[in-house]
Amino acid sequence: MFGSLFDDDRTAGVMTSVHSLTIPKPPNRRLPCGLGGIENQGATCYLNSLLQTLLFTPEFREHIFLLSESELGSLENREKGKVRIIPLQLQRLFARLLLIDQEAASTAELTESFGWYRNEMYEQHDVQELNRILFQAIDSSLVGTSGQCQGPEKCILCNGPHSATSKICPRHTHEQKILEFKCRNHLTIGEARRLYTQSSKTHYSDAAKINTTAPNIEEIVNQRVESIVQNITTKMEQQTTLLIEIFQKTIENLVQYLVSVFHQTDLKKSPNRKRQMINIVPPTNNPMQWDAGGSNASN
Repeated sequence: MFGSLFDDDRTAGVMTSVHSLTIPKPPNRRLPCGLGGIENQGATCYLNSLLQTLLFTPEFREHIFLLSESELGSLENREKGKVRIIPLQLQRLFARLLLIDQEAASTAELTESFGWYRNEMYEQHDVQELNRILFQAIDSSLVGTSGQCQGPEKCILCNGPHSATSKICPRHTHEQKILEFKCRNHLTIGEARRLYTQSSKTHYSDAAKINTTAPNIEEIVNQRVESIVQNITTKMEQQTTLLIEIFQKTIENLVQYLVSVFHQTDLKKSPNRKRQMINIVPPTNNPMQWDAGGSNASN
């Protein structure tokens, strides 16, 4: 029964299989600040920022934690009964971020409840659009639970009978038009908001009375482009001047170095070599002059 216990081949195989096992590295503990982060699955930074904002919104976080297991269901009974998967995964993620002593938590289970595939983790999306879709999914998922809104729907932006994330909200339409105005005219959001608000408040009769003209967007854009080009030109001129100065200083230092090397070489010449150099170039006291024809002549 124990005949092959000390068999070398099998022992070696067992040892190899044991040593080939990889033990997962434990997650890093929380930082001294005590806050937990969220792991990035690719390009999900916009999702992580929204989740952190919702986590630290007490009204939202408390209502998520007040939902019981009987209302949300459980993952073990996912195939048997109805499970409100998105609120349940949000509840689990918030619990990990608040209670588990680890540096960062994963959103893989939450994005799986969204129905996202691997390629969608590497696509950037608008965080406002994600917020609107997420709240609509939560609202539809919490129908029939204590988390469902009991009072009549009321928009906090325009006080209309709809949710704040609804596309029929006049405030939402107004903001969309401002963004479109910004993109079409290449303005900042502040300038686009100011100009669009001024143009929407100005009526034809008022303009005729005060004899004012609407702001010329093309002129504003041209002025901004000219100022940008002028700034770029000024900086390029400054850089060119600086490079010329550096080049001149480099040439001067190089010339000084060559002169010093020449003098040191001249001092090392023998006396006979110096006499030969003097005989080759005889000294003269007569100044050299040049005639009109370009040939030299001495007085």
